[in-house]
Amino acid sequence: VLIDPDFLFLRPFPADFAQRTDGWMQTFPGFQLQRPQRPLGQYYGLGGKWVHFNRTEICFRGLDNDCGRLDARSAEAFYAVGPPYVLSKEDMLTIAKDWVVTAPKVYREKPGILSEMYGYCMAAAMNNLRHEVVSHWMVSNPEMERENWRDIDALPAELVCQKGVSKTLHRTEHRLPVFYHYCQAAGRKEDWVFSKHRVPTDAFTCDKPLLAQPPPSIYGAEFGAHNNDVVEYTGSRRRRMGNAVHRTAFMLCYALDAVNEALRAFKAVGCEAGNFAETTRLATQGEMMLTKRYKAMNNLQ
Repeated sequence: VLIDPDFLFLRPFPADFAQRTDGWMQTFPGFQLQRPQRPLGQYYGLGGKWVHFNRTEICFRGLDNDCGRLDARSAEAFYAVGPPYVLSKEDMLTIAKDWVVTAPKVYREKPGILSEMYGYCMAAAMNNLRHEVVSHWMVSNPEMERENWRDIDALPAELVCQKGVSKTLHRTEHRLPVFYHYCQAAGRKEDWVFSKHRVPTDAFTCDKPLLAQPPPSIYGAEFGAHNNDVVEYTGSRRRRMGNAVHRTAFMLCYALDAVNEALRAFKAVGCEAGNFAETTRLATQGEMMLTKRYKAMNNLQ
């Protein structure tokens, strides 16, 4: 199982892949998995865009395979996947040997943060390793319905921002995705926000306070996020996304609580007198825009 560093476990990863009762996209009808005999991957909104790349250059093993033959619809059906990737050691080695070649080739043609993901898709396709595409293992983008937001939407409101939620939620009777992928920022525009880019670089030190966490009452507020620009879900956008507040509250509160749990564990082991005060506020978008680092990253004056 291969995951990204910005993943949080919401519950243990399943060992029995035969239990396919919740949210599976049946790429291979009737195919029963006792273990990952075929590769599996979480659905991502990659589509089949890579079929429009320079496949003659990137599919370096030739075009007589899925990398060269598939149309966009078929490419999405079998290869629109990202972490968690679940596959046998043999299949992973086969893909990895080509992935280290395809990813730089994709980046040279289409530079961006998704280059390595498209590189994986094309490396797998060159070896005809079609994936079972799963839609229930992860939540990440509150606007992506082919993630397991169904379980998060069903959580009682009083649990979402409860103190200690990252330690206690998996012990309740509620169904959960396996992972929360915190690649998106989440929060309320004017004050509370979580973004992996804004966690202080000195967070794992004895003297640095823990992250400040919002009160449970924040759940009823208007807040939301998309990518790293924190915005409000109001007006027509809010009406179109009826569960935006609930989903964003979960993302914000769970991430802050989970990071604090990691910091507490670090300080308990590595510090004689660690600072456990919850006072470190992550910068809002407005505050970020005033910093030299933000201006430099976004080519602002």
